[in-house]
Amino acid sequence: MSGYLAQLSGAGKEEAIMLSIASKDVQFNFRELLFAEIIVSALGACMDVGMSIASSLAELKEKKPAMTGGELFKSGMNIGGDMIGTMTNTLILSLTGSSIILVLLYMASSVSAADVINIEAIATESVCALAGSTGIVYTVPITAAIFGFMNRNKSVYKVKSENIVDGKRSLKL
Repeated sequence: MSGYLAQLSGAGKEEAIMLSIASKDVQFNFRELLFAEIIVSALGACMDVGMSIASSLAELKEKKPAMTGGELFKSGMNIGGDMIGTMTNTLILSLTGSSIILVLLYMASSVSAADVINIEAIATESVCALAGSTGIVYTVPITAAIFGFMNRNKSVYKVKSENIVDGKRSLKL
């Protein structure tokens, strides 16, 4: 949605320009490829946060099996609140780091700061960071709610493997 509002064509990125030059016989819809890139990038960040929350909640449930679904949800939101801040900062810093030379190049060419922000490559990275951050914000409560609901009545969470001999994992099948 924000990509459409920003009127991104997808052709402003270095890789898209190289692809259009290298493949003269094939026509690409660079706008759709750009949106696929944005979705895949956002999914990577969301998956990282979702797995971290689920893993943390699994550890809590293993240590305290009597935790209710509501307690698990609340703990997931507390854990996720910190992750939202750090992951959003990571996305923004990644955007800044990947664009800094391009920004300096345009600024050295006496282009105004407003024009630099409106350069498609910069706008594209900004939309990627925004989409990833939005996905992370939604991932936290969804993951916490699903985990809390699915594990609300479990009293035994994990069972030790039968393949443990003398406290160490065994290859015995």
